[in-house]
Amino acid sequence: MLALTNLPALSQRFRAASGRRVRTRYELHRELRFSYRRGSSLFLGSGRTQDLSDDGIRFESDHQIPQGSEIELRISWPLRLKNGSELVLVARGTILRSDPYGSVLKVNSCEFQTRGDRSFSPDADAPTCSVFA
Repeated sequence: MLALTNLPALSQRFRAASGRRVRTRYELHRELRFSYRRGSSLFLGSGRTQDLSDDGIRFESDHQIPQGSEIELRISWPLRLKNGSELVLVARGTILRSDPYGSVLKVNSCEFQTRGDRSFSPDADAPTCSVFA
């Protein structure tokens, strides 16, 4: 899914996490925002990535996300386009595991988007969990 092998300059900057994993995981600590639905309620929150691979993302968040939730992560990406535009990695998938220390997302799809003015505005930096019913 996420082709880090196509980004040699980026993959060299991050130390691969070791362990029993089949896929290489790259340590990456970046700010993120997320959203998911439970019934008719929309939950919004924030957090920080811990590591990622081509099919999974481990992250900590401001609240525990229910296992099995379909979620969208918007991750502040460390590289910019040539014109200086900031990027956001938008990853969608299912929460495989979640506990008070963090969650693991099984990535079903992902894409890079240019970062909008409000994506990570200073007003949005405070950890919050919002629910819209």
